[in-house]
Amino acid sequence: MKKKLAFSLLFAGSFILSGCFGVSNNINNKHHDLRINDLNGGGVRTYSVLKTMTLGETVRKRGCEIEYFYDESGVHYAVDAPCTSVPSDVVLKPYYKIMEESFTWINSNDSKISMDAKLRVMTYNVLSDDWNNKPQMHGYDEHNEKYPEGVDDGRDDQNMRTILNYMPDVIGVQEFDDQWYSAMKNYYINGDFPYRVVNQAETKYTLNGSKKTIYTTLMYNDDRVTLKDWKHTRFKTADTNENCRSYTYGVFAMNDTDEEFVVVSSHWNHLDSSKEDTPRREEEQARETAEVYKTLESEFGCPVIAVGDMNQLDSHPSIKTLVDESGFKDAKYTARNRGLCCDTYHIGNGDEEEPGKWYRGIESVLPALINTDEARDHIYLSDDVESIYYNTVSTVDALNSSDHMPVYVDVAF
Repeated sequence: MKKKLAFSLLFAGSFILSGCFGVSNNINNKHHDLRINDLNGGGVRTYSVLKTMTLGETVRKRGCEIEYFYDESGVHYAVDAPCTSVPSDVVLKPYYKIMEESFTWINSNDSKISMDAKLRVMTYNVLSDDWNNKPQMHGYDEHNEKYPEGVDDGRDDQNMRTILNYMPDVIGVQEFDDQWYSAMKNYYINGDFPYRVVNQAETKYTLNGSKKTIYTTLMYNDDRVTLKDWKHTRFKTADTNENCRSYTYGVFAMNDTDEEFVVVSSHWNHLDSSKEDTPRREEEQARETAEVYKTLESEFGCPVIAVGDMNQLDSHPSIKTLVDESGFKDAKYTARNRGLCCDTYHIGNGDEEEPGKWYRGIESVLPALINTDEARDHIYLSDDVESIYYNTVSTVDALNSSDHMPVYVDVAF
């Protein structure tokens, strides 16, 4: 969607008056139309900016710095170039580089929900020990090297701190294996960790006569919400991975208001591990998921927040099918305000320098991941839910704990 704004852009999604609004008849002589795709969820917009501004004074993306702009034909524009040097019919994109300190910065207010919002929901693929060079959650550092004896700051501790830094009310988790069930249960019993798993007493399901661990589930903060009901279902269209490829929903009530809502966590087929008919089955899985969303909305008659690792970027046809057929909104593109939007899956450098070795931490976030607003982890909202604030978590702990960055949204309903 294209929007024309007579504002100067200060932050992605935030604007200030340019100073001439409504006071001059020659506003067109003082402003220049500039079309920018900010690559942070804003899409292509036409901005009316002051002619005195440089390109570097336009868009911002948390934790990133613009090296240059480029257009659809590959022409580069310097950040100190005047906005008037760009024709009004040209669409610019910024090319970002990471500013490590601010990219991984933890704000003291990050645990507080946004003004006007009543609920925070996160999606977090926590990474099973089963793959990616088996980075064990206990006793291994950010380079997958074993800590000295008596030292342990493993992925489980990093995951716990990530959750506590942002305090979501409900978390849709994926790749939540037996070790994760055990670790989170121990945190809840032994410390100030108010999170429980909806199926803690029933972590297995039966498939073809065998018991399999439910890897796709939900955690919730029982200081804030109460679990009313839950259910796990394997996708009919699943053709890979007996533990994943399923969805779990939970029905919750806010402790202070008794308002009910539903959260559903999903994990779709992985492109590389699916059968040859993947494109067709991805469409089928999208349609099945859309039907799940609509059924939950109809059955419970309350707000629905749907999260998950879909293993597909926003522009993939299956994602369009999911949105079109469910009628649900993408929380990223409809948010009032956004923090960081980027690709959430990071495993960088392993293919280039040491094939088969997974890189953790900031070195795993390659430039291609931040120079997009598309991601593999998604949050969708029923029509009665408003997206207030959307953000991708890029702290040191988050980047070390998993190969996916968690994403959360503050919502109102």
